[in-house]
Amino acid sequence: MQKKIEYPSLVEQAYGILASRGITGVSKLALFNNMVNQGLLNKHGQPTKKAIENGLIEAVDYNDLNPIQQFKADYPQFSAVPDRFFQVDEQNNVLIGFKGFAWYTTELIDSRTATIKELVSAKQVLAEFKEHGLTDQQLQLADKLIKLIDRITI
Repeated sequence: MQKKIEYPSLVEQAYGILASRGITGVSKLALFNNMVNQGLLNKHGQPTKKAIENGLIEAVDYNDLNPIQQFKADYPQFSAVPDRFFQVDEQNNVLIGFKGFAWYTTELIDSRTATIKELVSAKQVLAEFKEHGLTDQQLQLADKLIKLIDRITI
């Protein structure tokens, strides 16, 4: 099974613009890295102040965002996590289940820019998931991710 990488919407939009102009030799990964290197996006795919001030990206009214988009704006470290991993409860609270958090943690471990603090925090949340009960398969994945974090942070 091939893993599908989901890029931030701004990368997808830029890629679409290039493709519509017949420019097809650029990968989405290269485009993302280029936008980060130019200071247009942060490492989480969110537009930077520089991009907004220079009119390259329009600012969005926070109140026009749906609850998941608002959550991602408040917690940009989760901006790359696909929306399908989030749920919104009756009180409009945004929730992420184990599967989504495992996806986030895997990306964090693979990231070259993750901080020790981010990795340790992810480990703590995984431990909390374990305390509240997981399936055997989820438990194995949580243990595997915790061991990987331990190898990186020790």
